[in-house]
Amino acid sequence: MNAALTIEDLPLKLLELLSGYPDIQTFIDKVTDILGNPVAMVDTRFRILYASEKLDLRNPLWNKTMAEHYVSDGIITSMEKNEIIEKIRGGSGAFILDLPDDFQGIRVPLFYRDECCGFIGVYNYLVPFGGDDARALEMIAQAVTVLYNADPNILGRIDDTRDDLFLELVKSGSQEMAGIIMRRNSSISFGAGKIVICLTRRINGMSAENVAFGRLKDSLSQRLFYHVSAIYNNRLLLMFSLEKVSHSTRESMLDSLNQCCEKYDLNAGVSFEFDDDTFVPLAYKQALKASFYGEPGISERARISYYEDYMLKDIMNASLRVHGAKFYQHPVITKLLQYDQEFGTRYIDTLRSYLENLCNMKTTALELNVHYNTIKYRISMIEEISGRDLKDDSALLMRLEYSLRIYDFAREYHKP
Repeated sequence: MNAALTIEDLPLKLLELLSGYPDIQTFIDKVTDILGNPVAMVDTRFRILYASEKLDLRNPLWNKTMAEHYVSDGIITSMEKNEIIEKIRGGSGAFILDLPDDFQGIRVPLFYRDECCGFIGVYNYLVPFGGDDARALEMIAQAVTVLYNADPNILGRIDDTRDDLFLELVKSGSQEMAGIIMRRNSSISFGAGKIVICLTRRINGMSAENVAFGRLKDSLSQRLFYHVSAIYNNRLLLMFSLEKVSHSTRESMLDSLNQCCEKYDLNAGVSFEFDDDTFVPLAYKQALKASFYGEPGISERARISYYEDYMLKDIMNASLRVHGAKFYQHPVITKLLQYDQEFGTRYIDTLRSYLENLCNMKTTALELNVHYNTIKYRISMIEEISGRDLKDDSALLMRLEYSLRIYDFAREYHKP
């Protein structure tokens, strides 16, 4: 503990801090000065809720823990080995914990209405522990309890729900971080065959809170569609498990969703179907993009858009942010465009239809409403103009299709 402060002075010092109605982060930073070492508040799922800031601390274990916002696996293993987790959940008082690299920590459990809601810990990463540090941390924990009783939200909810876990996975932003979160919740699974649906307003400037999302969730629940939900960035997110859902039930679910979207003027974007729970943050991004890409009238369910339908658009959009369309334009496409412009032909349109119809000349002729021999002649002219043989070259055909798709996309949404 800070040498300038004795254990007898601490209660008055804590009372002085509390009298200033501090926010919890300010309080943690103040007690860091008192203890001389970094401090962290952790909930029952080992999430770092608050921790000392503005520290010139170069301890790899602390930095890793702060980066992940979770107590590290190594420390949790040490706590389990020393039965400290059970002690914290079942008792009170300070517990000494041996940490990797010969460091130590002191843990004091936090309780709210006789229920363990986490713990506060101090770590001797800066200076060695003093004889009064354990007692000082106990007093600090009592002060935190005062703050917690005044505002229970400072430690989050005691009983987390699956909805809370879903929101946490979405906010994690990456599959790596989601993996860390799921390891802390290994007993929970959202099932197989999941999809994430993101609902956004068609009219800008109106938030999710202004829409009857509660009614939508209730409607889906009454129809026995298993789902978890969360509101994030003013958007309603739903995750459905389709593991044991029949085709008719799935269709009914989508119909209900479409009706609600019509009623409340919403767009619904649907992610890929996935099994691994750690894919949730990526599925959210897919669903969000699908909701933005979706256009009225594109399908029977005009309000529901699937990322699968817009995946190539998304890839091309990302690519065109790096380079212009001409960067990706295959020489065959360039030669045909130049030839069409010079002689007034439309060989690029023929090639597009030919590729879209899997190189079937008969189907291409029907689509373009011309004779089969006309298509046969045009393909031979395309080969002559480009100097490339389109027959039996699947790799070339694939490159031409991608190049043409980027050209078409850029012409519609970007400057070529």
